[in-house]
Amino acid sequence: MKDPYLTDFYQDWMIEVEQEEDGFRMTCYSPSRQQLSDRTLHSHDFKALQAARKLIDQHLVCYSLAALLRAWYEQIC
Repeated sequence: MKDPYLTDFYQDWMIEVEQEEDGFRMTCYSPSRQQLSDRTLHSHDFKALQAARKLIDQHLVCYSLAALLRAWYEQIC
């Protein structure tokens, strides 16, 4: 694993931004070490960080929606 160029935390997730030849890539890790990445090459480190935060938000919304639907389904059945 490469040394991260930038490390940050958001919503209990760790974000690592790595510098590559042509830009920056980000990888997000949950507290349980689940990994998220969009595999996009970003032109600036702050753009990679913004994309990481958006990806985490989207993941958390999907997770919450799935939990809500599961709870509703269990109440009906």
